[in-house]
Amino acid sequence: MKALRIVLGAAVWSVAAAAGLWLVCAAVAPEGCNLWAWIVHRPERAMLAGILVAGVAVLWAMSLATRAPGEEELRFAGDGGDVRIRLSAIRDYILRIAPQVTGLEASRCRVGLAGNRLRIVLQCRMPPGRSAIGAARALQERVRSALREDLGIEEVDAIEVQVVAFAEPPAAGRSGPGRITVDGPPSLA
Repeated sequence: MKALRIVLGAAVWSVAAAAGLWLVCAAVAPEGCNLWAWIVHRPERAMLAGILVAGVAVLWAMSLATRAPGEEELRFAGDGGDVRIRLSAIRDYILRIAPQVTGLEASRCRVGLAGNRLRIVLQCRMPPGRSAIGAARALQERVRSALREDLGIEEVDAIEVQVVAFAEPPAAGRSGPGRITVDGPPSLA
């Protein structure tokens, strides 16, 4: 089905691009293109129609090139079938358990795959006066154990914790701008 969609998409794009270029050609050199009589007599309309059709073809091609790929997932094959867990579900779960480590506030979480193993990058803020290394290691261990014990996921390549700010936590009941943001997968380079 995917191959058929690609072939049909390429065919539609080719026809739209050819029609647009043909109309522009008719507007610029009507005697050389031998098109319909209305195009020859109204080159300004042919030019406008050609630009619109060619523009649609270009925009459509650009939308295909910039379309986000399907969401990544962690897959487990079994005798009874496959089990797939979306990385966005894992990311949301990590953001829910991160505040369990006292004093840390997770501000951003990125989850990616390195082969069939998870690579997690957590950015956090913490209040001053606490050991950043100790808190980061506690968060790494909490996330790793929660993934293993609660979700049954042991395929974790790395959990990187980045302390991005030392700041007092916001007052209860108030949330600051951008407290939790969601990004794509981390760079695996």
